[in-house]
Amino acid sequence: MIKIEPATSKTLPEAKKLIKRVFPYRSLSEQFSLIAITSPDNWLLKKIMNLFGIKDILDIYVAVNEKQEVVGTSGLYNYLKDADEAVWLFWFCVAPEERGKGIGTKLLTYTIKQARSKKVDYLRLYTSDVSNEREAQIIYQKHGLKEVERKNRILYTEIIRELEL
Repeated sequence: MIKIEPATSKTLPEAKKLIKRVFPYRSLSEQFSLIAITSPDNWLLKKIMNLFGIKDILDIYVAVNEKQEVVGTSGLYNYLKDADEAVWLFWFCVAPEERGKGIGTKLLTYTIKQARSKKVDYLRLYTSDVSNEREAQIIYQKHGLKEVERKNRILYTEIIRELEL
């Protein structure tokens, strides 16, 4: 049985390893956010994240199996530009060997519920059209996260999705 819960000091290092495995190519801001999730009180990291437009990392959630292994992650953060109206989903992933078992659906449902508790109007996310994110697109669509923008990048198309909360 899979349990979804806020990350703890015990599960955060495992979550970080899973994120690195699922997302081997990360932008500079994504690399800093990955460091910041395990050092939430580090003022220097907070200042660096602000330079990238990120106001705060709000929460990190993990999907844990019966062996207490982290098999999925998700989180919420907000940008300086729209913090009063939206929270953003980040590091949403399921271990490749655990996909197809409903973990992603359960994790996203939990995260949406947490986003609603933040008293903002929208949940937003960045994703892309790369092949390893194809299954996530289906889950996002099923949960009502509508595509609102596309931006062509060098090797992929960035997709921004939004759910009215």
